[in-house]
Formats: sequence, C-alpha cells, structure tokens
Amino acid sequence: MARQIEILDELKEALRPRCRDRGQGRVFNSDLTQAIELGNMIELARCMLQAGIARKESRGAHARPHDYPTRDDENFMKHSISRYTPDGPELSYDEVRFTKYEPMERTY
Repeated sequence: MARQIEILDELKEALRPRCRDRGQGRVFNSDLTQAIELGNMIELARCMLQAGIARKESRGAHARPHDYPTRDDENFMKHSISRYTPDGPELSYDEVRFTKYEPMERTY
C-alpha cells in the first residue's frame, strides 16, 4: 500500500502540467471538469490507502488478510477520518455510536 501512495504522488506530479490550461470554454468546460475530478479521485485514493495502512486488522474495505487476518475491535472499533491539509491527508478517528445492532464479525 505504501508503494501505491508513491505511485499516486508520481501520477499527480505527471498530470499537473497537463491539467493547468484545460479548455477555453466559458459555459461547458468538460476538460477542466475532468481534470478536477481526476485530481479529486487521486486525493481520495491517497486517503483510503493512508487509512488502510494505519489499520492493523482486517475489516471491510480495510481487509488485510495476509498480515492481519482478523478484526481487532478493541483497538479499531472507530471511524477513520481524513482531512485535507497542504501536506497531504491528515488521519484522525471518531468513536462508533452503537444503536439497535451490536457489531459482530461476519460468518458465512
């Protein structure tokens, strides 16, 4: 996953000069819109990778079956929150609110 963050950073730098002056349209500038959306997707992927690296367990989208095959509710029953900073995403956590259903491991 750490290598994927490096790849995203390289991709972002490679695309930066190509995305500066996209299109001249004053009404519908789809080139500019696509460049902005691509940049946002790269940032979102970076946030997901950072949160995945920080979790030392397997759970949902953060499944890491080779190095952490089981969930760790004691340490990771929390929401991962990424905030944008000029230095890259900043990771923090928030508690999980339990309502009607108690979380449990899926068994099939």
